[in-house]
Amino acid sequence: DSVAIFGGKDRLDLLRSFLASLTENGVEVVVVSWNLRRFIRPALACAGLLPYISDIFDRPQVDSYSPGRGAEGKSLLMSSLLADRSVEVSDAVFVDDKSEVGLGMPCKFVCVSEIGVGRSEIWSIKSYFGLAREDG
Repeated sequence: DSVAIFGGKDRLDLLRSFLASLTENGVEVVVVSWNLRRFIRPALACAGLLPYISDIFDRPQVDSYSPGRGAEGKSLLMSSLLADRSVEVSDAVFVDDKSEVGLGMPCKFVCVSEIGVGRSEIWSIKSYFGLAREDG
């Protein structure tokens, strides 16, 4: 059940609202994961989150940048994505539940719990992009 995968209805609604806010304000949202696209894409689609995601980069793509070294591969892939899209490092945020991923990350890094993005991280990311409001 896609609702359960994303932490229940309330959390899913929170994520949907957060991603909608980002994309409505011109923030491109991509997924960079050690998981596989064949699992990620259907889960996002069933949860109604796929429309907010512009691209998905999975294990084979991460691994192509640094075989067997997920954290380094994610950093190198992110560097490439920023360059390819002509995005300044100050205009990007990378979110992961592994703190070691942040060590080589070229942009702002937000480490979340294994549960994923919560209200405090959403506030932090929205504030970083100038999108935070007192009411949510």
